Amino acid sequence: MTNEEIISVIKTLSGEERSFLINFGDESVLRKLMTSDEIKISNKLVKMGVMEKGMSDDKKPTVVYYVDSFVRKRL
Repeated sequence: MTNEEIISVIKTLSGEERSFLINFGDESVLRKLMTSDEIKISNKLVKMGVMEKGMSDDKKPTVVYYVDSFVRKRL
């Protein structure tokens, strides 16, 4: 996704989605520490391209979510 596309998606976010991203924090969050509603919102935002999803560095990796600094600066 290009920077321009990400910026246009950020402009279309609902108040709830924008608030979720702002309050998400600077660090990655393990999926197993999130509520089901938080996971649903995170997956939706990952599909929109404004949130990232990866794997932890643990012995048994788990899914982590995080907000890229490019997106955070534009909220």
